[in-house]
Amino acid sequence: MKTQTLFGSLLTALLLLTGCSSIDMPKGSSSGYSSYRLYKEMPSGTTHFANREDEVHKILQTEMNAVFQEKGLQEASDDAELIVAYLVLVQNNAVSTGIGDYYINSGSDIVSYAHKQVAIKKDMPMSFEAGTLVIDVIDAKKRKLIYRDYSSKELLPELSIAERNQRAKDAVDEALAKFFR
Repeated sequence: MKTQTLFGSLLTALLLLTGCSSIDMPKGSSSGYSSYRLYKEMPSGTTHFANREDEVHKILQTEMNAVFQEKGLQEASDDAELIVAYLVLVQNNAVSTGIGDYYINSGSDIVSYAHKQVAIKKDMPMSFEAGTLVIDVIDAKKRKLIYRDYSSKELLPELSIAERNQRAKDAVDEALAKFFR
């Protein structure tokens, strides 16, 4: 059974890698924009009691709102100039898995790209596990991706909740740093 699971994981990783040719990584800036909104999918109807994923999303969204507002952009609802979408990935040496809530559907190419950038490195230990945050900023009027960047952090289970939360906030700051240059 272990062999089948390992083989399945490796096959999935191989399929993801072969489907990826190039990923658009535009590095536009916030210049000229005054409003934004976070992209949110419709609720799935699934109740998540004590779900760590929900807590992580709340931390990330709170920090993204804080960064945009600190830089002078106002949160808007329907008529925002920018739409901010993000993807959370959990990665190890064999596979990258996306937690797709609050992300515009862009296929598996971005997961493959992130896997190549983070999980497939020759100097990684055999038990490597990381969390990666990918942030997209879209010009709502033009319907065009103007910025994409990411931040990866090794997952360290021995960290306290406060330290984990700080690392999530640091990932948002790192992924958005070049957008507010």
